[in-house]
Amino acid sequence: MRYADAHGIEGGTFLAGGNLRGPVAVPGAYQVRMKTGGQTLTQPLRIVPDPKSEAKAADLQEQFDLLIAIRDKLSAVHDAVNEIKKMRTALASRPDRAAAAKLDAALEGVLKELAELRFAGFDDQMLAFDLKLNNRIAALQGYVAQGDYAPTEQQ
Repeated sequence: MRYADAHGIEGGTFLAGGNLRGPVAVPGAYQVRMKTGGQTLTQPLRIVPDPKSEAKAADLQEQFDLLIAIRDKLSAVHDAVNEIKKMRTALASRPDRAAAAKLDAALEGVLKELAELRFAGFDDQMLAFDLKLNNRIAALQGYVAQGDYAPTEQQ
């Protein structure tokens, strides 16, 4: 069972070394709720630890907490990218061209730090385009989720 995915960039999200997938739920007691028509059905659900894993519950929870924080930061970056793209589109139709151009240039500068929109997911493009904040955050998710242990201090 996974938690919700990170938000993507409208028009397509291409990442190197990461993805938008939400983290896996930690072992514990949950409830499954299904709504249909005017009726809601609730059923308890228990996720049990992997019997082959020696991980401590506290370590898994610490890893999960960091993965949720990473997902939320990646969503925030992508939400900002989407908002900047909308603002730049709106600026293009403004009658006061000089002021709009100045603001558009500032927004473009911020956008270029958040995401490389020309990156289309091909490995050879990593040589041509710098990986920006969104790719770095997504890659961190991949490092944190590599095993059943608490995150390291560096992570």
